[in-house]
Amino acid sequence: MSAIARISLARGPGWIDIALLLRIGIALAMLLSLHLALTQEINWDEFLYLSQVHSYLRGELTLPLQTVHVHFWAGLPATGGDEIEQIRLARAVLWIGQCGVLWALFRLAREFFDEVPALFTLLVYLSFDYVLVNGTSFRTDTAAVLLLLMSLVLLLGPLSAWRMGLFCFLAALAAMVTVKSVFYAPAFIGLALWRLLRAENRWRVAVRLMVMVAGTFAAFAVLYFAHKASLPGGNSAIAGRMLNDAAKTTLLETQLFPRWGYLYVALSHAPLSGALVAGGIAVVLLGGRNLSGGWRAVPVLLLLALPIGSFVFYRNAFPYFYVFILPTAMLLAGANMAALARVRWLQGLLVILLSVGILRSWHGLPERGLAHQARTITAVHEIFPEPVAYFDRSYTLASFSHTGFFMSSWGMLNYASRGRPVFREALENRTVPLLLVNSPHLLAAVDPDAPQPDATLVEADRVALAESYIPHWGVIWVAGKELDLDDEGTTIEILIPGPYTLESDAPILLDGEVRAPGSVTLLARGAHEVAGQGKATLRWGDHLARPDDPAPAPPFFEGFRPGPKT
Repeated sequence: MSAIARISLARGPGWIDIALLLRIGIALAMLLSLHLALTQEINWDEFLYLSQVHSYLRGELTLPLQTVHVHFWAGLPATGGDEIEQIRLARAVLWIGQCGVLWALFRLAREFFDEVPALFTLLVYLSFDYVLVNGTSFRTDTAAVLLLLMSLVLLLGPLSAWRMGLFCFLAALAAMVTVKSVFYAPAFIGLALWRLLRAENRWRVAVRLMVMVAGTFAAFAVLYFAHKASLPGGNSAIAGRMLNDAAKTTLLETQLFPRWGYLYVALSHAPLSGALVAGGIAVVLLGGRNLSGGWRAVPVLLLLALPIGSFVFYRNAFPYFYVFILPTAMLLAGANMAALARVRWLQGLLVILLSVGILRSWHGLPERGLAHQARTITAVHEIFPEPVAYFDRSYTLASFSHTGFFMSSWGMLNYASRGRPVFREALENRTVPLLLVNSPHLLAAVDPDAPQPDATLVEADRVALAESYIPHWGVIWVAGKELDLDDEGTTIEILIPGPYTLESDAPILLDGEVRAPGSVTLLARGAHEVAGQGKATLRWGDHLARPDDPAPAPPFFEGFRPGPKT
């Protein structure tokens, strides 16, 4: 028997086939999801995720925490595509993973409902804008949710040795992928309770469940140390500090509903979906007498939904988090659909409204997509055929050597708390000829007329960037100096050594030697004397290439869509 009394009336009166309508709606949503996977703008986290793969292959990755994905995706660079093509390919694979998420959620729902409410659970999940847009994102959340739901499904079947072992492996791997897998603890407790309540031999089931808990911790330890051993100088101390900082920043040092803006947008764009989930709580509480096992089943469904309580305190509940945290809470919407089993016309109406809402959400997304990002990255590879070191917001050029830090809101908080001139120090020790201005903080540093963000770079970093880089093509800036010279001369500081091409209408005097326009001079780090007449530009490199076509309009990142300000 199912948890909620099974209702065999899956079809509507006469011509209405609710199950067919649901399958059409789900198929539509998944086709739109695949389209977005291949065309939607790539987020900064996705570039970081790919850069960790490249860093691992170069033997540079040392952090063992939340980087186990580098083994699975190690073949991406061998495909021959640039960063954009590699992420698009990974998204296509993750779309298949999203199909797996839907299968696992359907299997969970079928434990409690008939086919129609179970299918409805999937449609409600897909109807949230943030799930539709981020369901195939190349980041930890999309992989972890698949592993977690597969683990939950394994709890439903016979607790044989191989299923127990597979459960331990999948649950441990999910924790390796992201530590926020711990948010699913209530869901696992709920299904464990369900197994105990329905077991003929509760002691035997309890023992096996305890073995699975211990086995999961053991599997995590094995996976962690095996992964750490694969990294050159894998540093557990750094991982420990990172975990401690993450806990303080994302859980402890925050207000209630820290990402209320995004939650409000999610609910305002899908009010029917939100109402169905919220109303499902009342349906479950008031419908206990109709549940298989009576009122004992009520806490099971509520525990399965409890992970969404993390919205109350979790700082990083950004749009991609919805893909990860919503699935099991959608069972509440399934309970609503089950309660409407005898009102088939209303069931059909709900399915149609949700399907239309999904289509409307897809149609309302920005048309810009990722073409501007693809063109910019192609241009970088044209300008620098060989990888160079660079600064940017988010490790965008995975095949190049990134310098600096990940400039997320969290990264900027850590940067501000330390107060160190990270960029200035890097320029004093490394040759960094490329600056990708894909962050409002970097733009504000090099362009005094740009809008100033709330968090800015320290003065030494701002000055170092502003005086060391010049525009080249779009958001691509390169090392250089734009000079307004006179016969008296001036002293310039070169922080980025290397060859510099002179762009001017007349010769200049550089360190006492005459340099003709177009000449290339090797400049060391330090002070140099320059004199001449009029404007002159020293541009790093030997006549760096520059695309003939116009550069895409900024910004490089539009940000999360839909966002609180859209």
